[in-house]
Amino acid sequence: MEAPITSPPTLKYNATPKRKPILGKRYIMIYNVFQALGSIICTLQVFAFLEILHVVLGIVKSSLAPTLAQVLGRNHVLLVGLLYCPTVQFHWGVPLMVFFWGISELIRFPYYIAQAYNECPPFLTWLRYNAFIVLYPIGFAAENILWYEMLPIMLEDRIHFLDMPNWFNFSFNYYYFALIWITLTFLLFPKQYLYMFSLRKKKQQQALAEAEDMSRSAKKTK
Repeated sequence: MEAPITSPPTLKYNATPKRKPILGKRYIMIYNVFQALGSIICTLQVFAFLEILHVVLGIVKSSLAPTLAQVLGRNHVLLVGLLYCPTVQFHWGVPLMVFFWGISELIRFPYYIAQAYNECPPFLTWLRYNAFIVLYPIGFAAENILWYEMLPIMLEDRIHFLDMPNWFNFSFNYYYFALIWITLTFLLFPKQYLYMFSLRKKKQQQALAEAEDMSRSAKKTK
C-alpha cells in the first residue's frame, strides 16, 4: 500500500525588510544633498573671481592680497583638486569644508549688502568680526586634509602632469607644484588670520569712538 502524498511544509519568513538605522538615513540624506549641490558650488566658486575684480576696481573696500589668496585657494582645492579625484569626493572633509565655507559667506555677503544701505544690524557686525575666529581655521584645516588625501592619487595617476616630449618642449610636475602651493598657504595663513584680527580691532575702536561721541552729544543736549 502506497504512503499518502503529503505537501511539503511551508516555510514561514518575515517579509518585512530590515529598517535602516536612523543615523544611516540621515548620513545618506546629507551626502546626497552635498552631491546635488556639487555643480552649484563649483559654479559659485568660479564667479568668486569677480571678487578680485571688485577690489581692483574699488567697488568693494578690501585689500587685494587677502581676497586673492582666498579666491585662488578655494578654487584650487575645488576645481583643480577635487574635480579630478573622484574617490576623495566621498571623504568626510568635503562636507566639512563646504559647510564652513558656506557659513562664512552667509555672514560676509549679507554684511556687505547691509553696509551698502547703511543699515547693518549689530548682531551681523558682531558675526562678521568674530565668527572668523572659528570658521577660518576649521575651513583651512579641512582643505589641507583633502590635499593630504589627493596628493598620492595625483602622483600615481599623474594628474595635471606635462611630460616630454611635447609641442612646448617643457615638462611640468604638478605634484611638486602642489607641495609648494600647500607650503605657501601654511606660511601665509597666519598673516591672513592676523589681518582679520586687525580689522576686528579697528572695528572695535571705531564702535568705541562712536559710542563716546554719542555719549558726549547726549550730555550736551541735557
